[in-house]
Amino acid sequence: MASFHTPGHKNRFLKSFNNLFELDLTELDATDDLYNPKGPIVEAEQLAASYFGAKKVLFSTSGNTLCIQAMLRLAVPSKSKIICARNLHKSALGAIILLDLEPIWVFPEVQEEERGLPGRITSKSVEMHLKKNPNARAVYITSPDYYGCMCDVEKISSHCKKNNTPLLVDNAHGTHLACLDPSLHPIALGADISSDSAHKTLPVLTSGAFLNINNDNYLEDATGSMALFGSTSPSFPILASLDLCRDWMQKNGRAEFSRLERKVRYIENLATQKGISLPPGRTDPTRISLGVGSIGISPGECAKIFRKFAVEPEFASDFYLILIPSPFNTDENFENLERAILSLEKKEQKKEISLDIPKEFDARQILSPREAFFAENKKVSVECSVGKIASRGICPCPPGFLFVAPGEEITEESAFFMKKTGILDILVVK
Repeated sequence: MASFHTPGHKNRFLKSFNNLFELDLTELDATDDLYNPKGPIVEAEQLAASYFGAKKVLFSTSGNTLCIQAMLRLAVPSKSKIICARNLHKSALGAIILLDLEPIWVFPEVQEEERGLPGRITSKSVEMHLKKNPNARAVYITSPDYYGCMCDVEKISSHCKKNNTPLLVDNAHGTHLACLDPSLHPIALGADISSDSAHKTLPVLTSGAFLNINNDNYLEDATGSMALFGSTSPSFPILASLDLCRDWMQKNGRAEFSRLERKVRYIENLATQKGISLPPGRTDPTRISLGVGSIGISPGECAKIFRKFAVEPEFASDFYLILIPSPFNTDENFENLERAILSLEKKEQKKEISLDIPKEFDARQILSPREAFFAENKKVSVECSVGKIASRGICPCPPGFLFVAPGEEITEESAFFMKKTGILDILVVK
């Protein structure tokens, strides 16, 4: 099958490094200690920092989850406010609970032409929340999202800097943006810290990630924050793959991603000729999100058609079929994808599509997320949950949107979207 899903190495790049398995070792003088590095790991992380243009880069073998936990621990003291995008990964919600943070939720805005997409956090919305919450310790956003939609990180960063508030970016799906010309990586656009899930789009073993720090205030305790949440048995093969990836990015990244951009543009032009819609606005130029709902085909049905052409997509949402290509997809892979798209026939009766996420609603926070999570709870049906206080957050990924947060009163709207996603019961505070 042509792999148009994670991981980015597509089972090709790392085949030439069979000795990775010989590196499945432990902390030795020759291998170094990830959370107390003094030798080769220090050197590898310094080389990565130089490449990304950051003051410090730390390696994670526990995925983007560890990087998110560490950056929230670094920037936001316990019981402090954080202006936080509602479209977030559940690992960020977990960190908010563990660190006892007070989230001020910012809802993404969804325009009519963005039907079937989670929407974007706008710079105007962030500016408004900063004015209302001058004591917030950080702003946290996700960009790009699962569909490749990008926030205006540069403008958001500008507002944050005026308020002396750090900008934290979950860049799980955008590590490769550093390879573009010009770079669209959050650090290049002014973010203070970014978490980068390298394995999603780059030649890195699964669970390899980078934590990029570009603010002097967060350098000293950075390694300690990673150690707080990280495994004491980090994978040295994953560490090696991160270093090999950085070397590849430096030597080949720009040329290879330029070539990939051209292939993706060709595929997108082909799709639009068939009447398939694409996400509007600023998007990752190497992500393929096909709005097959616009030609009356459900993404699930489309995925089955694609598999007949030996194309395995990443995910089928309500409206979009998402594919994650990388430079390690072969020409044959793209030829299969081209044939699959050409085979699609527009249906006369379009499938009626509802939005994947709710528009902004009044989410009353009765208890803190931590209080609610650790409170005595009981399971009730979503049907009977309206008006009750959620003990657990419901944050399906994708689309990576928080329908209800722990400690919030469950609304009719959040209950509707939970049922729509197939969630039939929920834990509520007794």
